[in-house]
Amino acid sequence: MQYMVRDKSLYSFVIFVFAAIIYITYLFYDFKNQGNGWREDFGLHKKSEILKVSPNALLLGGSNVAYSLSANQLTTLTEYSWYNLGLYSEAFNDQNYLSYVSTSLNDEQRLNVDLVVYSGIAPLKSGYLAGRRKDRSDPWGKRNLSLIPNDPLALTLKNVLLRKDKKLGGYPLPIMRGDFNFNKKRCDQNYKAAFEREMNWKEVEAWVIFQVSKISETFPNAELVFVIPSVFYGETYDLNLDNLYTTKLASLIQYKFNSKVKFLAQPPYFEKNITCDNEFHGNEEGRAWRTNNLAIFLSSLN
Repeated sequence: MQYMVRDKSLYSFVIFVFAAIIYITYLFYDFKNQGNGWREDFGLHKKSEILKVSPNALLLGGSNVAYSLSANQLTTLTEYSWYNLGLYSEAFNDQNYLSYVSTSLNDEQRLNVDLVVYSGIAPLKSGYLAGRRKDRSDPWGKRNLSLIPNDPLALTLKNVLLRKDKKLGGYPLPIMRGDFNFNKKRCDQNYKAAFEREMNWKEVEAWVIFQVSKISETFPNAELVFVIPSVFYGETYDLNLDNLYTTKLASLIQYKFNSKVKFLAQPPYFEKNITCDNEFHGNEEGRAWRTNNLAIFLSSLN
């Protein structure tokens, strides 16, 4: 009996060691294969191309800007020379993105920027701000090695068996002035629309003040337009809550910054077929529609 107990203990120990080796090996594999190279290529390409333009107006924000606003169209419709610095997930946290933006232009070029449009989705997603605050990724979404993998082992095995490449969901390199290249992106529209708002108002207020202050510091001579982007809500749209929330946000910006910061809440996308792969992303038609709406607003400021 004593030998049987020892055999079972040894057997359990061997299984444990074997499982630990597999898990540790997978952690290193997961760390080295996070599939975020396309984000880095996208962001660094913009950073190199902006030096060829020397813009005096910028589009800032996350993927809602990258997809859904056109620097080329605005350059045609306004008196400014624009560049689109929209990044996937707005570089995962505010510090990452502000660092990316501030290092994309030198000191003299930043002083020559006359107009900045910042469009953020943070008030439109419950819990989004808290998640950004806790995120320790680099600007491209790469996370440090830890005991918790980015993707479960089962999901990785499934993707390997299905020969599904993480890069397939990535962005193509941007075209002139940092605009999204829809010729190399398929817009499937296979998403479920949902209306939500961040109801932690202290969180929203702190975020607005931080964003405005840092952008103003980075571009001290620029007029700032703070934009709430177009979103497709479908039948989930709550017009009354949207109006109340937008009014409160506009009042906050007016109270804190007076006329130094302009505020624009863009209308929701009127049809799903002018969006791309989620409710925040316009396709080529949706981008033209949303950009035109912004251009009309900017013309009213003159």
